[in-house]
Amino acid sequence: MDASTEEILYAKNPDSLLPPASTTKLMTAIIAIENKNLSEVVTISKNASHTHPSKAGLKKGDKVTIEGLLYAALLKSANDAAVALAEA
Repeated sequence: MDASTEEILYAKNPDSLLPPASTTKLMTAIIAIENKNLSEVVTISKNASHTHPSKAGLKKGDKVTIEGLLYAALLKSANDAAVALAEA
């Protein structure tokens, strides 16, 4: 886009709707950091343990700190860890 004229110079599939994917994980992490103690321990739910496709391999009943879930969600892009964070 030309900033002075606001003319679009190039666009590839500008009307395609795409899922937010990792943006959702980032927002989940930000909210967890703002509202939780990083040393708090979370018990993994059945729901979180069955989240696909990207996983840290969390199992129902596992106990993980908020910090550990953040590492898994942000470094491994683990959806199961992101769901566990959201549930916490």
